[in-house]
Amino acid sequence: MLVSDGIPDYLDVDQPLVIEEVEVFNVVAPNGDGVHDFLTIT
Repeated sequence: MLVSDGIPDYLDVDQPLVIEEVEVFNVVAPNGDGVHDFLTIT
């Protein structure tokens, strides 16, 4: 779906993303490569 400025909703930074539920897994497997090594919940 396009917003009035022609930018798709999923690319428009002015459109807030609201997620009702977030599933947090109980497995963390950091390996030091800098990818998926940290979990931050704000």
